[in-house]
Amino acid sequence: MIDRYSLTAMKNIWEEENKYKTWLKIELLVCEALFKSGKIDKNAIENIRSNARYSLDRIQEIEKVTRHDVLAFTTAVGENLGEYSRYFHRGLTSSDILDTSLALMLKQSVKIIIDDIENLIKYVPVKSLNIILHDSFNPKCRKGMITPNYNDNKHVHYVEIDFIHGGYISNNINRQMWGGFAHIILLAEKRLTQLKIHQSQKELYRIAYLYSIHFIKNSPRYLRPIIKLFYK
Repeated sequence: MIDRYSLTAMKNIWEEENKYKTWLKIELLVCEALFKSGKIDKNAIENIRSNARYSLDRIQEIEKVTRHDVLAFTTAVGENLGEYSRYFHRGLTSSDILDTSLALMLKQSVKIIIDDIENLIKYVPVKSLNIILHDSFNPKCRKGMITPNYNDNKHVHYVEIDFIHGGYISNNINRQMWGGFAHIILLAEKRLTQLKIHQSQKELYRIAYLYSIHFIKNSPRYLRPIIKLFYK
């Protein structure tokens, strides 16, 4: 995260400390599942519950040797588990941890965005208020902008997700979707009719998405090699 553009709550999600905290949470949930299925005995799970911890300094020290962040993390935690370290990370790959933690951290981030938007649209203005939201063409940002129930606030009179549409980077390396502005108008007087959420460039967005890297990343992992064949 770039400090000058980052709010504290959002920045904290993407700090190293929260990343490893999330990794540990996933690993412990897997251990609990193994215990419930009878693959870890009671002594082992109690030891893991009590002693599974890490030090950022120790992870960084190990990573200088392993040159692998997940291996450094599991090694650092395993040093505190003794003989029961063999159950930690059992049956998992690095991708299991990285993909799942990324999903959880994105979920945490989206919640902050949705909460901010919902708090903002609860506002009752004394005069007209224009709100501009940036990056409405990016799939994850767009989802956060569309999700809130704008109809709940009778002072919201207009929502256009594609007030200014974004762009698509068409080279074979990136193929990302960025930019774009959404526009929300709040008025002092209450709205008397049902609010319509406008997406004037929805078809353009849909086509760009199908050709974008976002579509590949959001597809099931087993389908990605097949999908990539169509982009060469």
